[in-house]
Amino acid sequence: MMTKPVTHIDIDKFARWVDAASARVLKILRDHHIDTRIVGGAVRDALLGRAPRDIDFVVNCDPSEVLFLFEMYDIETDVSGIAHGTVKAVFGYGNKQQKIDVTSLGYRIQLHNNYVDTIRHNTWRADSAMRDLSINAMSMDMQGRVWDYQNGYEDLQHQRVRLSDWSRRHISKDPNVIMRYFKAVAMFDHARVLRSDLKLIQRMAPNLAHAQDDERV
Repeated sequence: MMTKPVTHIDIDKFARWVDAASARVLKILRDHHIDTRIVGGAVRDALLGRAPRDIDFVVNCDPSEVLFLFEMYDIETDVSGIAHGTVKAVFGYGNKQQKIDVTSLGYRIQLHNNYVDTIRHNTWRADSAMRDLSINAMSMDMQGRVWDYQNGYEDLQHQRVRLSDWSRRHISKDPNVIMRYFKAVAMFDHARVLRSDLKLIQRMAPNLAHAQDDERV
């Protein structure tokens, strides 16, 4: 069981990739001593030596605390992803609008028998298990240390795209993971895939026709 970082990212080099809006969000979180990591595609891209397209944050606090801070700093918010614990900080307008994801660690809200059921896993390992792909499950702390609980670092080195166990269990409810899967496959010159993943995707692909997220589909 992994209990130490698998590698390091040059934090000064990474800082040069961070845009002004993301830097402002990060400063607010750090100024208020909120345990924060950078997650997902930004970590994956940095390990590949590429400037991240988006920088997403995971924080060890409740979404209400994030909302409170953003309101205090007069930052507009988008809470459309609150069911997954995500509060988006909104900057700019129109074509220049930018949204920065700040997601609470291992947080989910769902309806169960007409009751609101809140799931809160407050460990980084548990949060990583809820990511879509193993190569998107790595996280980087503010010292540049990369933490990998799902063998994503090894998969990345071998250009392997692999669905997480969470995605395999929830793909019927979130078929957009199929789009993210093939987007990841297209990143590599010699991508490797698992036959079991492809069989599952083939079976679930018709669900994309009913997906509500037009922006992705």
